[in-house]
Amino acid sequence: MKPFLLLLALAAPLLGCTNARNSPADTPEQAECRRVARNDSTVRDALRSLSPGNNDQIIQGDVARATERAFRNCLRDRGLPGGGGVEIPAPR
Repeated sequence: MKPFLLLLALAAPLLGCTNARNSPADTPEQAECRRVARNDSTVRDALRSLSPGNNDQIIQGDVARATERAFRNCLRDRGLPGGGGVEIPAPR
């Protein structure tokens, strides 16, 4: 039991050293686009629908998709490369 506690004591200071998403920090341009995305009218409209007991998971998904779309649009408008991953499919 003591070796475990010793290992835990040695590892504890390192726990705060990692980014929660394990991704590199945003550049200033990306941080600005994240701010622009949070203030996007589509995102704000989706957030207005959020209330206790009102299909929160569905609406949070709508908010996340709208925020990601606004972020990618901002990057594209500024001529910056978007991150990897799958493009959000357009609704039919």
